Amino acid sequence: MTSLRRARESKGLSQAATAALLNVSLSAYNRWERGAANPRFEDAAKMLAKLSKLRPPPKGAALERERAAATERFRFGEAMRRARVSAGWTQEELARAVGCQPSEISRHERGIILPDSPRLRAIRRTLSMRGAP
Repeated sequence: MTSLRRARESKGLSQAATAALLNVSLSAYNRWERGAANPRFEDAAKMLAKLSKLRPPPKGAALERERAAATERFRFGEAMRRARVSAGWTQEELARAVGCQPSEISRHERGIILPDSPRLRAIRRTLSMRGAP
């Protein structure tokens, strides 16, 4: 088992979650973990810094709060994606309309992050979303 894999598993992360955290593709992260490729020095330094700052996986009540937050992010993302598709917008068009990058729209729709209040208002206004968190 590689040290990268041990570090990832000690934090309770999947490869996909780690790749998203590090903002790299899953295939790139997988190659690093298997030793089939090596990250650039800058990427390795960022990876180490991010992984070392993570807390161990939550347990008990903290785990339930984490699950509830993840469920909220996922539900919002699904509602946002449905509203965007129904309105006939692409992620790129919506990003331009609300003043952000398409990758941010993608992260919202995948339930990785919730938008901050100003961005949420802009998204709701643009897509005419009702009842979204």
